[in-house]
Amino acid sequence: MAGARRRVPLVAALAALALLAGCSRAVMTTPPVPPVAGREEVGMASWYGAPHHGRRTASGEVYDMHQLTAAHKTLPFGTRVLVTNRDTSQSAEVRVNDRGPFVEGRILDVSYAAARRLGAVGPGIIPVSVRILSLPARSSPGDGPYTVQIGSFTARYSEALSLPVFLACFFLNFGVSWLIAVRLTEPKSPQ
Repeated sequence: MAGARRRVPLVAALAALALLAGCSRAVMTTPPVPPVAGREEVGMASWYGAPHHGRRTASGEVYDMHQLTAAHKTLPFGTRVLVTNRDTSQSAEVRVNDRGPFVEGRILDVSYAAARRLGAVGPGIIPVSVRILSLPARSSPGDGPYTVQIGSFTARYSEALSLPVFLACFFLNFGVSWLIAVRLTEPKSPQ
């Protein structure tokens, strides 16, 4: 009888979880179109300058408002694009080195230098077309758009070596390169 009493809360919790899961709905998202040279995007662009000057961008480099750079939500860092002001036909070639804009309806944030060339400093927001000129070269075949850290280990060498085997049980397309990425560090001794 005592064993049955212990199971009641567990069964009730599982039933509640099943009911809640039935109320949820799947969120479907459309993946971004893979970038290719020549692809063009049309929308609104804004610019950013002094408040961000000297700060790190999402790519890790320091933002210089006097360089011809831009922020895009999905294009790989290092992508070169031609931005054209659709009202004035002024254009500037910029390099993507940051992420953004994070304002609905905008497709690009350009640096102050690019904004000057595009005639965007006064209005702040301009209609643009953005054409991909070139994509950055990949440094190795394993480079992709995503990097994921799977684990971090101190001195347990066996745990680090067993991780690829564990992951292979769940992912059929598990790559050996993940094992190569494992790096062990010794814990610092307390002083």
